[in-house]
Amino acid sequence: MKAENTCRWIVALLIFAWLPGNIQAAETAYTLSGPYTHSNLQIFLIHGQESITNQKYMTLTEAMQKKIVLVHETGNVQQLAIENTSKEVNVFIHSGDIVKGGRQDRVISFDVIIPPSSGKVPLNSFCVESGRWSKRGKESTGMFASNSNMVSSRKLRIASKYEMNQGNVWSNVAEQQKKLNHNMKIISGNNDIDVTANASGSSLQLTLESQELKQMAGEYLKQLNSLIEGKDNVLGFAFLINGEINNADVYGRRDLFADLWPKLLGAAVVEAISEYQQPKQATPKEILSRRLRTVEGIATMFTKVKKAKESKRDVNDRTQLVAKESQNHFLFETRDQKVAGKWLHRNYIKKDPNAKKVPPPSNRRNPSGLGLRNNNSDMPQQQRIRSNQKSNNLEQTPIF
Repeated sequence: MKAENTCRWIVALLIFAWLPGNIQAAETAYTLSGPYTHSNLQIFLIHGQESITNQKYMTLTEAMQKKIVLVHETGNVQQLAIENTSKEVNVFIHSGDIVKGGRQDRVISFDVIIPPSSGKVPLNSFCVESGRWSKRGKESTGMFASNSNMVSSRKLRIASKYEMNQGNVWSNVAEQQKKLNHNMKIISGNNDIDVTANASGSSLQLTLESQELKQMAGEYLKQLNSLIEGKDNVLGFAFLINGEINNADVYGRRDLFADLWPKLLGAAVVEAISEYQQPKQATPKEILSRRLRTVEGIATMFTKVKKAKESKRDVNDRTQLVAKESQNHFLFETRDQKVAGKWLHRNYIKKDPNAKKVPPPSNRRNPSGLGLRNNNSDMPQQQRIRSNQKSNNLEQTPIF
């Protein structure tokens, strides 16, 4: 990791906090520390004050390990069922979380807070494994066993919670697998690498478990994993790949961010490998100029998108989702309605200027075009049939 962490940048943002019955504006100062760099990945840590102080949340990873949460297969590709059996613990499901098992591995589309003693409730999902609809090894087809990874590309994040398109999710999984194979062969000099050489070659989860990928990712993680240790008021991070701003996540609680950090960093590292370009040499003057442009770019990402038109939806009694889209950015915000609608998670995504423009599906009900009804019109017929199957009387419900 390059020693670039001595710079501290103050980004004053006008953040709007929506409270029941009124809208009030409050100025929140975020401090950025960094950049912390390894190879083609740069990270800025985001420091600030917590928005929620009287609630605690357990991650899906920990809740599944402790068997507090049960995730059930329903026979519907785009919807699972989840149950929080604890009498005290709030479980935070993070958009992009991958659950392993069932008839196909799935990615969770949106953030959702599952309260204690929830009973069995629906959970929006997409398949990240196109080639299987049966038992895999010793795994259960009726349950999901674990959550250890998140989706690991900007395109996949957008496909699952903006485009809401199963065909795009599958194509972006295949694209990332192809990029990983290509770049890992170049970086390592080993032409025998194949991240799809496993029990289910279309599975993103099994790709992320590839020993060759873990070894290469380990070089990044060794340098970056301890970044948040001993740091004050760290609420989130923004990252750049090949010098371009990609994504930022900010959380209303420091402990929640710390618990999510291994998965968040792991996803950023995999994306950096899949998009790898050899870093270019630069003079000290050029480096400083780039840092200033980056800080300005992060501030722009935070401030511009808040002015955009919003879509919002109450997912359950605890969770409200808000989405905004500006010309160059997306914002997805999750609010806990038990604490006066205070925000718990903000995910900022910078649009890829080189990406193909995807028109909103014609069946979206909301004119803003953000995260509405799932569009599976381009799915293979057999998969469309599976997607439309229902079990446990759980109906597919659009988020926005």
